Amino acid sequence: MLEIKNLRLTYAGADAPAIDNLSLSVPDGTIVTLLGESGCGKTSTLRSVAGLETPDSGEIFIGGQAVFSGAGAVVPPYRRQIGMVFQSYAIWPHKTVFENVAYGLRSAKEPRTVVVERTTWALSTVGLGDFAQRSAALLSGGQQQRVALARALATRPRLLLLDEPLSNLDAKLREQMRFELRRILKDLGITAIYVTHDQEDAFVLSDMTALMNRGRIEQLGAPNDIYQRPATRFVAEFLGQSCRTEGVVRGLVGDRQMVDTPLGSLACLSARTFAAGDKVIVYVRPEELQPVEEASEGQAVSLERISLLGGVVDWEGLAGGVRLRGTVPTGTQIANHLVSNRPEKLTVSIRNARCVPA
Repeated sequence: MLEIKNLRLTYAGADAPAIDNLSLSVPDGTIVTLLGESGCGKTSTLRSVAGLETPDSGEIFIGGQAVFSGAGAVVPPYRRQIGMVFQSYAIWPHKTVFENVAYGLRSAKEPRTVVVERTTWALSTVGLGDFAQRSAALLSGGQQQRVALARALATRPRLLLLDEPLSNLDAKLREQMRFELRRILKDLGITAIYVTHDQEDAFVLSDMTALMNRGRIEQLGAPNDIYQRPATRFVAEFLGQSCRTEGVVRGLVGDRQMVDTPLGSLACLSARTFAAGDKVIVYVRPEELQPVEEASEGQAVSLERISLLGGVVDWEGLAGGVRLRGTVPTGTQIANHLVSNRPEKLTVSIRNARCVPA
């Protein structure tokens, strides 16, 4: 449905390109998230696909049609058959919900029967069928987000582009809308590109996640794949918190790299195969440090901090000269022991680890 080839975009006066030789292929019916920090190029990529920015070079195809080519083919936004949901929603408060959703259809001069049919369908799809005649000024943030989505869906786009549409919602509503938005998109079979800096948005919504850095895609894959097998230090350090140490590869056992580290020999997941003797960086996430009985084999940790954070007890300390941070679910025996007794030592086993090139 979407093919981007060697796209490059540089803004006037910028020291570096916003998009740097980026290529991406999105199959029909797939939800792809562009994930990354502010300034990494994700919104510039989305706007280039929409036709709101004109790249320096490269090619963009939507549904097999060339909508941009450095050789000269440029299709205007209104002819690209896309829908777009902006971060600000762009809702007109003086119009009704129906009028907001119908706007795109009326601008396209669709017949009145088509406007009514598609607007009614779109509102029903997002769960606002009973709100058609309500003033948009009376809607909650979550309802406004649904109106913006309905307006984009009403035009029956080939491709839906979403630019951080959940960022203005409170945490509880944002969590709810993640699941609701994915359900709607998958039920309709719509191809979508979703831009966000929030990892949870990306992991809940995506079929595929493209983690971006400095205008390039650092790693592309299913959310669980890039979380479990990061390809670079940037990916490993961007996705969640991790304890970090250095190691030397001993060899391959099954699908794991055996790595000698200050924490002992660890079986590491990796996006590539290393040779014996290669130096690597090893990462261990907090949830992968499992407290065990002191008599068991494990790493002895000198605790420096124990904090109760609602659903988990968070601890930090040193083991083998490496700073470790772990979490334990609140209410468990070990969590109660940590909070009540504030011990100076803790023994942990490392259930999992991952390694990337040094």
